[in-house]
Amino acid sequence: RDLKGYQKTRKKMVQKQPNNRANWIGFSMAHHMGGNYKVSLAIWDLYYSTLSKKRERPSYEESEMLMYKAMILEDSGKLQECYDFLGDSEKDIVDVISFAEKRAWILLRLSKFDEAKAAFEKMLIDAPENYEYHRGYQASILGLNDVSDLRACELPVVFLKPTESQLTELKSFYDKMSAQNPKIWSYQRIPLDFLSGDDFRSRLELFFKKGIRKGVTSIFSCFKPLYKTALNTTSDDEEKERRTVSSDVVKDAKERIATIGAVIESFLNSLRSTSHFPGVCLRFDYLIVVH
Repeated sequence: RDLKGYQKTRKKMVQKQPNNRANWIGFSMAHHMGGNYKVSLAIWDLYYSTLSKKRERPSYEESEMLMYKAMILEDSGKLQECYDFLGDSEKDIVDVISFAEKRAWILLRLSKFDEAKAAFEKMLIDAPENYEYHRGYQASILGLNDVSDLRACELPVVFLKPTESQLTELKSFYDKMSAQNPKIWSYQRIPLDFLSGDDFRSRLELFFKKGIRKGVTSIFSCFKPLYKTALNTTSDDEEKERRTVSSDVVKDAKERIATIGAVIESFLNSLRSTSHFPGVCLRFDYLIVVH
């Protein structure tokens, strides 16, 4: 990318059409992309100061501009300033979901874990299947202020072993949310990433029963992260460097996998003894094969 050339082009466009909002935003964005955060913020402030503040309610366009400034501040590493700016601008931001998300992640990056945990828990009430929110909630309990190395649907507990107190807090939260929302799949599945022993087995059996009754044919695929952790092998050097897994986590994952195999065989033997559910037996035969 020729970012220098892009910045010059955007500057010329602003000079020719200074009344065009898109030109100013593009000019600020050009410096933002080039890492010139100070210049980008200066351009943003200069243009925003020219806007009329005489309006009955904030416009969506103005709201998006405020969120964009928050993004620049975050990318420049000014996390506290970003948090303060969001607080001052809350009444003018109409995209309440984006605002809540940005605020929660900034709280986490500032290591304000209690506030971040409350923020993510509140968002999970509205979007319980959003794994980004689960990731943020778990990170706030585990004391992690940066989970940027995790990919889509990867959760911190898969790679980091919680302490006893953290485990108790995680279990309490997911038990509570599962009781309040028995139909939400994520609240049934995610605890299987950190439970062990009898707790893991009982939760796993319930998970399999619900999945089979609902006809969820892909029920086994959600355990793939657990298998990757247990094997802890990959041909991708970049992946090896990114996925640093402790020996305790690998050991726990292997124990869970052994339990998964035992539960599947137990279910299969029970089903075969009845001979009433050949379709379900076939599904468990498939689970044994992929296991």
